[in-house]
Amino acid sequence: MGLTWVAIVVMSNRCGARPDRKDLMAPQEAQRIVRRFLEEAWNKGNLDVVDELIASEYRLHATVPLLPLFGGPVLLEGTVLTPTERIKQSILLRRAAFPDWRASVERMVVEGDTVATLQRGTGSHLGEYLGVPPTGKTATMTSMSIRRISGGMIVEEWLVIDAADFVHQLGLLSEVAGQERTAIG
Repeated sequence: MGLTWVAIVVMSNRCGARPDRKDLMAPQEAQRIVRRFLEEAWNKGNLDVVDELIASEYRLHATVPLLPLFGGPVLLEGTVLTPTERIKQSILLRRAAFPDWRASVERMVVEGDTVATLQRGTGSHLGEYLGVPPTGKTATMTSMSIRRISGGMIVEEWLVIDAADFVHQLGLLSEVAGQERTAIG
């Protein structure tokens, strides 16, 4: 895991960090924004904070091999959503299936306007998820994110999620694989 963390920090230099800019906020403020987003939106389900902390021009660059898990075509087919609506939908879907969902920051590095985090989210599968009835199993999702902050808001994010391990913990890998083939083929 150490090498992966080094890679994300090095990658942050290529993903919009501009330490020479004079208008950058203090590192503590950037950390506060990201922590508040995770705590208020994901852990407490406060969707108003999405509008406060996510810019209308927010762009997500994601590596999510099991796209239907995270608001992809299977879940939102035929729907056009703004970036903030899409984030809200993802939060609602996750919290409906995992009402005790709890995200935590394992590591955080700030450079300029960029915040890199290693995150873990854990919850019990107590509601329908991807059309699969509740299993009652608890699972942990690990992700790495690089968020660019501007004007006190998250404007861009690079996200990598270990979705395969998450669905494997729930025993859903075969069901999700079948849905993914339907969504992309």
